[in-house]
Amino acid sequence: LTTFVFDAPSTDSIYSGKVTTISAAQISLLDTQGENRSFDVSSDAKITLNGKPAKLSDIEVGDQIKVTVRVKEGKPFAIVIEAKDTE
Repeated sequence: LTTFVFDAPSTDSIYSGKVTTISAAQISLLDTQGENRSFDVSSDAKITLNGKPAKLSDIEVGDQIKVTVRVKEGKPFAIVIEAKDTE
């Protein structure tokens, strides 16, 4: 008898807010509920700024962002970051 165990499908979470800190591999935001949230950024994350492809280093503190987060190996990773600058 062979038993297969499948991981439950991953559920993505989406957070919106304002960038509070940013580094080479992590981004933090103050979400619309007033909660501070920090996420490691996946190495293959899709990042846009004002609708155009961007790098994490293009995003600045104060920019508005929407982050799609997926838990990988028990840790939350940003897999999509959509940013709009405040200028």
